[in-house]
Amino acid sequence: EDSGGPLAELAAWARSRSGGTEGLLRQLGLHSGPNGESPKSVSAGELAARLNALGFRGAALEAATRAARFGDGVGVPAEVLRCLVSGGYPRPSPPSSAASTTSA
Repeated sequence: EDSGGPLAELAAWARSRSGGTEGLLRQLGLHSGPNGESPKSVSAGELAARLNALGFRGAALEAATRAARFGDGVGVPAEVLRCLVSGGYPRPSPPSSAASTTSA
């Protein structure tokens, strides 16, 4: 789907770094906490800024924006980024309007 595009560049760059995927997530502030709690997501703009700060020379904002499409369209969850930099493509999230229709 993104063969040779910004997400592929991001994945290749991430693989070339020491520390691998988990090391990159840690440097981006998206690693699991000491008690195993799930990390938060990061906005596409913030992800792009962090990637640039770490030395990514590709189209960081475009890669981050595309990654956000696999989440809620705004934020990039750590699990989505983990999958993308590992060379996979997660399924896009279903629309949230049908997620919770019942209340007590």
